[in-house]
Amino acid sequence: MIPKHLHSASGQRDSARPISWAFVEAACHSLLGRVEVFVQDNAVTIQHATSGQAGGTRLGQVSQLHGQVTWRNGDGVTTPGKLLLIEAVYFDLHPELKTRWEGLVQAVKNTGVSLPCTPQQLAAASHQAAVKDGMMALVDTLYYVWRDAGRNSVDGGISMPPAFPQTFVLLGNSPAGPSLSQDERLLIRRARTGLRALLIGPTGVGKTELAKRITLALQARLISVKGRPGLEDRDLIGGIAPTPSGPAWVDGPLARAFRQAAHGPVVLLIDELLRFDPYHLNVLIGLMDDLNEQEVQALTGQPCAVGRYYALELPGTGEILLAARNQLTMLATTNAGSGYVQASGLDPALLRRFERASFLSYPSEADIMPVYERSACSPLSAGWAYALEVATRAMTTAHGQSLTQPGNIGVTLNLLTEQQALMEEGLNESEAFLAAVQTTLAPFCCPLTSEGVLDSAAVKSLTVTAERVQRPAPGNARMAS
Repeated sequence: MIPKHLHSASGQRDSARPISWAFVEAACHSLLGRVEVFVQDNAVTIQHATSGQAGGTRLGQVSQLHGQVTWRNGDGVTTPGKLLLIEAVYFDLHPELKTRWEGLVQAVKNTGVSLPCTPQQLAAASHQAAVKDGMMALVDTLYYVWRDAGRNSVDGGISMPPAFPQTFVLLGNSPAGPSLSQDERLLIRRARTGLRALLIGPTGVGKTELAKRITLALQARLISVKGRPGLEDRDLIGGIAPTPSGPAWVDGPLARAFRQAAHGPVVLLIDELLRFDPYHLNVLIGLMDDLNEQEVQALTGQPCAVGRYYALELPGTGEILLAARNQLTMLATTNAGSGYVQASGLDPALLRRFERASFLSYPSEADIMPVYERSACSPLSAGWAYALEVATRAMTTAHGQSLTQPGNIGVTLNLLTEQQALMEEGLNESEAFLAAVQTTLAPFCCPLTSEGVLDSAAVKSLTVTAERVQRPAPGNARMAS
């Protein structure tokens, strides 16, 4: 039962109040970093996983009117506690709930635990009186907020974002990621006044994540479009589409970016640049030509303030959208090299429109190990995972070996998450690591046979390497620790 002095002001203080375990679960998943958040285009999308593994229920915030938030359900029903915490932290809708959540977070941190924490750390912290009180106070408020205001209306399906860069925002931490290099800090400074930059490097070095970190640093809106075969105009610019009131123009990513730039800074992420077909590359080339105020007036017939602008004409409507250059940053990514599927080349007309090109390589051990250690059950497992990732870079067919591609940051993080889940099922640290390799790294790195199964020779090679990295070389004190 919840003690009276911890009761929410929304309920009768003399009533008996049992603990709601559903709300305890919501709080614990948030403390464990299992609630992921993505903010884009005035919408909030969340994903939560009940076991620490990938997947889970996903929802997107579609409207907020007069203190009421409507959620659109992605693939099932979620428990309300996580939604209410999002509403409290992001929208300040439930002041007491926000205060009590922040109190619980601080109580856990005061035990010496860094957030997000492991299940073992949370179990130990839960024995502290301040953490117990913080949890009971929180769940009592969660119950009454849910009773009075938390029965959110839920709608049909949504399109999911490609990633969730603000995973730990509920915990008051910055998103986990490698530290910024001098070149990356320069990108952020230049992006504050508008920038067109090309980020080049192999898969998995963090090009897209860098673009997201720049967006967060600018407190900008992120709007992205990914190059792919079969991309249509409506997928890039927009187009006429049927609506309940009849045919109407529906914005694509480019049109949305221009409209959003009228209200604040926007980062337009053009992912997989060289997978756009030549026709759409010509659209992007024209988009990156900026105009002065006299040129804008000649184009639109309307005067505008002194400055530099980008212009986008909507096909079929004749409408011309303008975006101030200092409000719109364009970042493009590409995997340059003959080993990648590409629809076009990096011709001079395209390249010269980027003010700078940055070649990204794999982050150093010093930069990436803190990220892996935050996701791993121990520094030892983080070291195994990093060593295995590095080893796979020399095990591909390009080096005469059997893997189709090397591991990367995202796959390594999946490996560490899967390892923790397997340890919760009773496997020891080494067993869980080797088992996680089979379900995360092997499917990513190993080729498929004509029968649609993983090539056994490639899997064996990867497994032997995984076993080898668990055996530290003589004198390797860091690995031995």
